[in-house]
Amino acid sequence: MKLLVSKTKSKLTNFSVVFQAGSVREESVGVPNGTAHFLEHYLFKGTEKRSQFELNRSMAFFGADVNAYTSHDRVCYYFSCPTENLEQCVEIFSDMIKNPAFPVSEFEKEKSVILEELQSNLDDNDTVLSNELFSNMYNSFYDKTVIGTREDIQSIQIEHIKQFYNELYKKSNMIVSVVSAEKESTIKDIVEKYLYAVDDVFERDLKYDSKTIKKDRNVKITREEIEQSLCVMAWPCRSNKHKDHYATLIFKTMFGSGMDSILFQSIREDKNLAYHVGAYAFTDSSSGMFAINYYTSMPSVAKDAINVEVQKFLKDGCSDEQLQRAKNKIKAHLYGSMEKPSNISSARVVALLEGVRNKSLDFISKKIDSVTKEDVSRVSKDIFSGPTLLVEIVKSE
Repeated sequence: MKLLVSKTKSKLTNFSVVFQAGSVREESVGVPNGTAHFLEHYLFKGTEKRSQFELNRSMAFFGADVNAYTSHDRVCYYFSCPTENLEQCVEIFSDMIKNPAFPVSEFEKEKSVILEELQSNLDDNDTVLSNELFSNMYNSFYDKTVIGTREDIQSIQIEHIKQFYNELYKKSNMIVSVVSAEKESTIKDIVEKYLYAVDDVFERDLKYDSKTIKKDRNVKITREEIEQSLCVMAWPCRSNKHKDHYATLIFKTMFGSGMDSILFQSIREDKNLAYHVGAYAFTDSSSGMFAINYYTSMPSVAKDAINVEVQKFLKDGCSDEQLQRAKNKIKAHLYGSMEKPSNISSARVVALLEGVRNKSLDFISKKIDSVTKEDVSRVSKDIFSGPTLLVEIVKSE
């Protein structure tokens, strides 16, 4: 088990338990897609000595806010509580992690809840757009949804849940990340008392080998209930290990982040072609994706206008003012986000899982400052020279 402790001045402690037990592990374990997510729900259903109600009531009594999430590469259970109540909360929380009861009476009930969650996702156009974007951009574990299909969920049995838990929810596959003002020695004592001895043994065995599209691809989905089209254009980009990672962030920021961005000013303010338009970058340690999404009643016209701005940027590059503005915005967002204990914890966990350096704010700030206009120009040309994925959700005729 790996223990990560980060200091904060907050009187709240953030406590996370993370396993390499996301949806990517389902195939190797031999369980249906969606099992990892189902288990995340099911773990809250009680332990050998506490019912679900008693778990919730006990944590709430000590002021703890408890939650969890499942992603492609990990599952994370976490809570925040007043630091003076940390030990009591860890005792209850560790009981849930180590001694789940998996009550048969709750299994079909929770399956119904998850099917409702799936339907909610399918009814949400933003979620559908995102799912189609990832499934068509990648040939890797990102191309399947974490929750699974209706058929996947229906096929999950309680034996699958127990099998997945027994194979992956073990000490050597566990990270405990704590952000607290408490002494590190005290935190270690509490963790060892209620979870496991801290031996720094963590078997990182996930390979981030994200293959992206090799040629242009267009995907169109029709829906009756919408009036405005939801669209995204995307291109492969460099990984977060690449030397151009920070130049990519700066380009993304100046081109499509915020009301002062190039796309917002041109596509929304000047031409009034879209209600929303923006750019973002998704990267891991092997590859990445640069995307522009826009919501519009004129998808073809808006797409053409965006392509005009792309070509203009490729020709002219950016100004000194645009470069510095983007750097300032990134730093402001970075400094603000890293004041949140949950973000500090997540950053350290992701760095460990991906096998990259956990970078300090000073290190990142210097890297941002070092980016030049030539770097941004090179990155933009690299991105837009690649294959394009276009996904559109449009009104059926």
